Amino acid sequence: MRTLWMQMTVLCACGLVAAISGPLMAGEDANGPDDAAWAKANWREPASVSAYLEAFPDGRHAEDARLCLKLVDTLDAIASRTHDPAFVIPFTDMGDQWAKWQNVPTGKMALGFMCQKAGAGVAMGVFVSSAFPVPERFVLFPRGPDGQFVPSTEDGSVLMFKTNGLRYPFTKTVEFQSEGTETLYFGVVKDRGLVYLAGKGSVILNGKEAKTPMSPFLKREQDGVPAHANSGN
Repeated sequence: MRTLWMQMTVLCACGLVAAISGPLMAGEDANGPDDAAWAKANWREPASVSAYLEAFPDGRHAEDARLCLKLVDTLDAIASRTHDPAFVIPFTDMGDQWAKWQNVPTGKMALGFMCQKAGAGVAMGVFVSSAFPVPERFVLFPRGPDGQFVPSTEDGSVLMFKTNGLRYPFTKTVEFQSEGTETLYFGVVKDRGLVYLAGKGSVILNGKEAKTPMSPFLKREQDGVPAHANSGN
């Protein structure tokens, strides 16, 4: 799965707004009909993504489109309570940071958070997965008053974590750790919390028990058994 990465040198809490377009492979045309159709698709409207697939069933973004539909379909099913998520992180377990983020207007977004080794330290930043159509080649990522990148807390948003095996400290109480180069996908569901959608990795609640019986993989970190999201994407 391709990923559109920020050009970034973000360290710790520092922020950077930059291009998100990844380099094209030899022979690819960013202005071709395939790319133009994908750029016009709206991930919030499944019919729009399906229209792309109908026009380009074997297109460069076909795999991305199918993943997009799967993620949105799963999120909608959980929100309508016709499908139980593998586990849920209640908003009450997110700490006061989540409440502060709710004061930052972002609109519904699909935004990823990443970290990777950078010399002797760790570089942290944000990215947009290629699973979601991006009509602009440059995106202004939302940031709070403290300069940190802010996730969308709006119902129906998607949060992604690509940590390359490292722990990403999302809040003071919650860390995400994707397995290898996997991407963890979570959805925001009003009155429920962050619900697991796809990807392999771990969720670590710093010393706090899961408050929902639908969270069988969440354990106390001190138990020595990190919480694993065992479903593939």
